[in-house]
Amino acid sequence: MSRLQHNSGLTLIEVILAIALASIGLLAYGILSGAVIERNAVSKKSSVAVTLAQDKIEEIKELSTRIILSDADTLDSPVYDSSTQSWTATAGGEAIDAQGVAGGSDALYTRNWTISPISGADFFTDVLVTVTWDNAARSVSLNTYITQ
Repeated sequence: MSRLQHNSGLTLIEVILAIALASIGLLAYGILSGAVIERNAVSKKSSVAVTLAQDKIEEIKELSTRIILSDADTLDSPVYDSSTQSWTATAGGEAIDAQGVAGGSDALYTRNWTISPISGADFFTDVLVTVTWDNAARSVSLNTYITQ
């Protein structure tokens, strides 16, 4: 009888309880890891979109040192053609990939921009660039003013 009283093993209930707690912890870790990976992918796409918008703004700023931007008013995503010295619209913007290359098969982003003169202010232009992705479910917009 004294042998049974000094039994130091685990009971079945203790083992089941330990397995249940470990399972709950692993499940919570798996769910949290999945959410972190998903948010990381969204953050990466958002960062790329901001960079693509900044690139277009810098391109327009550089162009403003050579030509008058106000001639592009009312055009959808206007592009300047130096051979004809005129602005043309890019209807619907441009489909680009993460490196900013337009027209490729792996284009994930759509970039649109407007160039609008500020009324009552000569040679003062408002530039708005919007980049969308995930079938236009997500977007980022950057706005700047350029003086000439």
